[in-house]
Amino acid sequence: MESQKKNIIILGSGRSGTSMTAGLFSKAGYYMGDRLHKPRALSNPKGFFEARNINDINEELLAPYIPARTLFNRQQPGKNQRWLACIKPGTDIAPTEHAKEAISQIVKHTPFCLKDPRFSYTLPVWQPYLDNVIYLCIYRDPVSTARSIVKECKVVPYLSGWRRGISMSYERALDIWFAMYSNITSHLHKDASWHFIHYEQVFLPETLDRLAQLSNAAIDLSFPERSINTHIADIEAIDALPLQHRDLYRQLNQLSGYDAVV
Repeated sequence: MESQKKNIIILGSGRSGTSMTAGLFSKAGYYMGDRLHKPRALSNPKGFFEARNINDINEELLAPYIPARTLFNRQQPGKNQRWLACIKPGTDIAPTEHAKEAISQIVKHTPFCLKDPRFSYTLPVWQPYLDNVIYLCIYRDPVSTARSIVKECKVVPYLSGWRRGISMSYERALDIWFAMYSNITSHLHKDASWHFIHYEQVFLPETLDRLAQLSNAAIDLSFPERSINTHIADIEAIDALPLQHRDLYRQLNQLSGYDAVV
């Protein structure tokens, strides 16, 4: 029955498998927001399962905490780019009256499955309005995520170009990964409603069975396709990461039960 399904929040850094995870629930009768972003052949050919009205609220909440971009410093994300924000873990994101009203209306659409990397920072504003919810934190090794972010910023029109383009280095992308997951593990992850999933685990039958049981929903078991991304983790590059990144990745693996060499 519809009322038995768990509401779902999917979060974690962009380019980490959040869209693939959300796609599992795309045919299960969940509200995912209004005006879902269209698939993009080079990035997410099967869809993002991310909605403009959800993004807009989180963009509004994050805007005051991101320094203004200048001609000489284009590292800071602009409008619609704030999934690439790098905000100090534990920053207290203040709600706005507009955001509170919008959130209260959105969560009336139950069951819902809402996905946005920005939740890694803004979730505390949403949580007072959430009920019967599970949190799915999706992650990938920091090297793969950082490289994918850099590539995305080079080829996607709204992230590239002379006027609106964001200057993204590998090091900056690693900082984004670290800031998001540090915030989640240090300040948001509190109880049994949280579930951590490594990108590679989404392809495992036991993970899919677990997600179906956690959500009480009939998920699309055929959705994850490894052929879309044949990436192999770069163990040497992971070993060369700063110690704090390796420690955080190890912590995430412990939370998810993923057996990786770190």
